[in-house]
Amino acid sequence: MRTHRLYVVGHEGSRLEDLLPAVAALTERLEDNLGGRADDDLRTRLAAVARTILNRQEAGVPA
Repeated sequence: MRTHRLYVVGHEGSRLEDLLPAVAALTERLEDNLGGRADDDLRTRLAAVARTILNRQEAGVPA
């Protein structure tokens, strides 16, 4: 169920849409700068974005 909630980040009109640039930047860094291998900094940043998404969802922020 939580994984499904993460899909709403990029959905147009989602209240999580403001996080899309952060998710896109992490993806770009992983693919373009790190060759598909996450380093500790990327893992830390990804975990922070994921926590933000989940915290908003648990607080009842509708998608």
